[in-house]
Amino acid sequence: MREVIAINRKYVSIVLAALFGFPLYLSIFFDNRLGFSDFSDSSYLIFHTILEFSAIFIAISIALQGWLFFKGPSSARIFIFSSAFLAVGIFDFIHILSFMDITGHQVEFPIVSSWFWLSARLTETVLFVVLVSKMDKQPNTPDFRQILITLTILFTAGVSIILFTLSPILPPLSQNRELTSWSYWFISIITLIHIAIFIQAIFRTKRGLHQDTEYIAPASMFLIFSTLTSLSQFFITDWSNFVSNIFKVVGYIYLFRLVFIRYGERPFQELEEMSATYKRLLNSVVEGIYGIDKEGKVTFINEPASRMLGYREDELLGRVCHPIIHHTKFDGSDYPMEECPICHAAISEEHTYAPNELFWNKRGESFPVEYFTRPIYENGQAKGTIVTFLDLTDKKKLESLEVQHQHMKHEVALAASVQQSLLTALPDFPDGVDIGYLSIPFNELNGDFYTLYPKEDEISIAIADVCGKGIPAAIQMTMMKYAMEQGNTPDHALTEINRFSNQYMDDTSFITMLAGTYHIGTRLFHYSSAGHEPALHYQHRERRFIELSTTGPILGIMPEMEYQTKSTLLDPGDFIILYTDGMIERKENLDDSNKIIKESFLKLDISKSAQEITQELFDLINERQPFPIQDDQTLILLKAENREISI
Repeated sequence: MREVIAINRKYVSIVLAALFGFPLYLSIFFDNRLGFSDFSDSSYLIFHTILEFSAIFIAISIALQGWLFFKGPSSARIFIFSSAFLAVGIFDFIHILSFMDITGHQVEFPIVSSWFWLSARLTETVLFVVLVSKMDKQPNTPDFRQILITLTILFTAGVSIILFTLSPILPPLSQNRELTSWSYWFISIITLIHIAIFIQAIFRTKRGLHQDTEYIAPASMFLIFSTLTSLSQFFITDWSNFVSNIFKVVGYIYLFRLVFIRYGERPFQELEEMSATYKRLLNSVVEGIYGIDKEGKVTFINEPASRMLGYREDELLGRVCHPIIHHTKFDGSDYPMEECPICHAAISEEHTYAPNELFWNKRGESFPVEYFTRPIYENGQAKGTIVTFLDLTDKKKLESLEVQHQHMKHEVALAASVQQSLLTALPDFPDGVDIGYLSIPFNELNGDFYTLYPKEDEISIAIADVCGKGIPAAIQMTMMKYAMEQGNTPDHALTEINRFSNQYMDDTSFITMLAGTYHIGTRLFHYSSAGHEPALHYQHRERRFIELSTTGPILGIMPEMEYQTKSTLLDPGDFIILYTDGMIERKENLDDSNKIIKESFLKLDISKSAQEITQELFDLINERQPFPIQDDQTLILLKAENREISI
């Protein structure tokens, strides 16, 4: 998008140049004497001289920019163009001096003056060709600048000597203000070259190949107008000559702007961007970094260092930092600068490492650090030291926490043992029902919960997945087990658990749960869901699955939520399958549905006991999963046996 905007801006500059240039160019055809009476008119001579000296000043300024600001790395073509433009300015200067006599009223063009004007235009054209060339490589010669300046001076002096020496025999370029054939052909060649340069600039602008075309194309257009103004009429008038000079000055302004951007604005912009990049890099690291000179004064400091020390950058720059941040030892005694390894390293140019020292922040608080020092070299000489340091406060806290962690691991192991006993301590089930169950924790403590509690002629069944594992989940499981053993209906049990979880558990903790009650005599399964995976009712006779779920929200989010209970009738040989999301979900899965459970179940021999079927189904599901297990897995199967329904 930026490139498109840049290209459009270049086209705008060309269009604006054309809108200015064409009307001015056409004016020479309407009135050959527009604005002035003749060449000897005093007002014409004043304006003509101003324009000529303006062009000369700009040409010499272009050259001075090349001489003064050229530094490698830079492309050869832009330096050749700018530096050699001195010749153009000198030739035009000699042209204007030889154009007028002492009184300033000479009407006829002296021959040598015309030839200096032509030399300036030819040199200008050759330099334009260099400007649009592909010489973008850096000059390899170390003395390239001096050589080019010398060659420019020699070329300018040589051409001047030749023209003055041969002036008696040089053919005139105009006679009685009319162009000779020599002038016509020279100006035609110059115009054609500029037209070719302009077309090439437009082509490169269209393709975005040249970053200077925003100035080259308008400059070339104005110089085309300048030479065309001389070529359009064989008879030279004061107005056409005046307009030609206007075009030349405007074209030179574009070239000056180009060289100024190349040697002035763009390097500073690149330097600012580079400085900003280095600053971002320094600020992106974790370590605090600052530099000091040989006197111990801070020369730079990055944001992490300022943040750790509590000082703004301007509060430390230029100040001796040892008395501010490194003044006291661990035992409370003073730390003289003479004993400080950092201050000593700035003078001795040594690399030092201190694994455990104190720095002091702006609030007067100390914090442990480790630091490294390295010398800063400039032109082979040490100018100071870079200090890189790390705040060890967190590291020391971690060391302390590691000791606590070891104690915690022991307590977690005990909690896991209690939790496992809680989950596996299940009573015997009455006749008429066969239940299989399996729960495998991913980590030491299980985040899944299940309970099977028989009471008279029914069995309470619940399965849950607690968000957040570990000891809090184990506590919640105890609460859920207690609620399910009170004999409440599934929806009432979920309501009680939701109220307790919202009141006593962390805001980030929630539970998905499916609670059910199976009446052995009626083979009715009543169930209520709180955002849990749907249970599956496998109908043996039809060999089909029915998903069992209600619309209740997950537990622990809001204190007062309503849940509903639904029922389904099981025929002998039917199954109820309950599971947690660890059985069907993997992070890499594209499909987290229960399809794999259904397909795996249909491959099993369901004449076996529920526990055998549970184990085989668990193994088959995990064999078919292409990705590793990443969560707790719990599976419960309730098999309805052939028993007469109670009336």
